[in-house]
Amino acid sequence: MLSWLKQRLSRKLITILLGLLLISYLLSGWFMMNRLNDIFLNNLQHEGETLAHTVSAMSIEPMLSYDIVILNSHVNFVGKNNDQINNISIFDTEDKRVAEYKNTQHLASTAPLPEPDFNSSQGFSYRS
Repeated sequence: MLSWLKQRLSRKLITILLGLLLISYLLSGWFMMNRLNDIFLNNLQHEGETLAHTVSAMSIEPMLSYDIVILNSHVNFVGKNNDQINNISIFDTEDKRVAEYKNTQHLASTAPLPEPDFNSSQGFSYRS
């Protein structure tokens, strides 16, 4: 009877330890994913601010002379040279849109990602 009680207690102890280990893994994974998300969002915000400073530095003279053609050419140049940009807008002091760039090619061409080929001789590669 005593050995049966010891086996039952050891099974409960092992189950509790494995449960605690699983919970700790889940919590650490959740915290890691949140931290990675914060890092990616901070990086994206920094890139956006850098781009905004670049566009504003390029647009000082055309904005002062209210040369909309040059302003649009600057905005289109910056937008077309960066694939991550979907929209750029410049507003004047009265909140009227003066220049704008919209990436219509990116929105129209949403091709699916290539399928991985795990049977490749080099480990795995992507089929196109």
